[in-house]
Amino acid sequence: MKRRTFSHLATLYVGVAAIVCSPSGTRAAGPPEISPQAANLIRRLDVGIEAGRIVALSAPTNRLHQPGSDEKESLRIQAEDGETLMRYELLDEEDHVLVDIGAGSSVTIDRDPGRGTAFAPVHFEQFAAALASGYQPTPPAADDQRSGVELVIGRTDGKLAVSAPGIWSLLVVEPELCREHLNPLLEVLHTGWRLEQQAASVEEQLVLMVQAGDLEVTAYWDDLVTRLADESFAVRRRADRLLRQAGVDVLPYLHAVDVSRLDAEQRMRIREVTRSLSEDVEADTPRLAAWQLVDDVSVWLALMERGSVAARAAAHQRLETLLGRKIDFDAAAEADERREIVDVLRAECDQMGMITVRRVSTSAE
Repeated sequence: MKRRTFSHLATLYVGVAAIVCSPSGTRAAGPPEISPQAANLIRRLDVGIEAGRIVALSAPTNRLHQPGSDEKESLRIQAEDGETLMRYELLDEEDHVLVDIGAGSSVTIDRDPGRGTAFAPVHFEQFAAALASGYQPTPPAADDQRSGVELVIGRTDGKLAVSAPGIWSLLVVEPELCREHLNPLLEVLHTGWRLEQQAASVEEQLVLMVQAGDLEVTAYWDDLVTRLADESFAVRRRADRLLRQAGVDVLPYLHAVDVSRLDAEQRMRIREVTRSLSEDVEADTPRLAAWQLVDDVSVWLALMERGSVAARAAAHQRLETLLGRKIDFDAAAEADERREIVDVLRAECDQMGMITVRRVSTSAE
């Protein structure tokens, strides 16, 4: 993907009004009241989601420095070693918000409303990408937990932490949690992002892909990757051409291929096909995001618990394919009955190391 650049940015410091706290004691605060000037500068970064990661699609051409200031709002944007770095801070008597885009497209968002308010603190982190290898819908290794994204809500005396391989899996599996606590903060990076609606579109695409039999094409792609190692040059070239003809739909599949089992030419051709197809892709579409999630067990378990009967039936069908066995599940059953079956399935999948989105709750002793 090509990064766009822009210039003539200026460091911004302006006062900002305090966020009004609800007297009802709700746990989730609304979007931070970012100033129009700051929002306009951040908008030029064209922040979007690519391969399941939040990224700045444009980059500044100049380096900006942050002078001292006692104002309540500050913003710094700069380019360093070919990467876009940004730091936004809102410091008010009743609200402290910090948004940071760092090296390796790391993203950190912290919100601390202060102990005198009824709102819960929020911490979101997208860990730096070690390699630009795309979305990998697999649980992190035991010795490498700092990957993907993490959302933490609450304080040390009682908090909930949710980890996921990427932003799409988090949005789809935990829609209510994201709607209340995360999406309002992401509005700082992209005003009017409408992530809730985008996640719903991704769900719709997942269901349609199962119903239309689109996912059966992955077996065909497996065969094409195998042919890239054929003794015949003509066979290898044809397989290469057919992968390119598959278009951007094949990108998440190629990103997830275990290259350690491939020979040198297979790796080279996959790298070139991926590079070529990625040139015109600047952000995930709902269908491209859906392709990233087709093998994510946590996603399909979540979809078995909600939505229409047809959608739950599609999720049931896909999970049977992923687990390689029949599952006794009635998509039209009552919610409690469905939840009981899904809880058992989730525990079984957890034992097999297939759960990608995890919840961990802690409370004071």
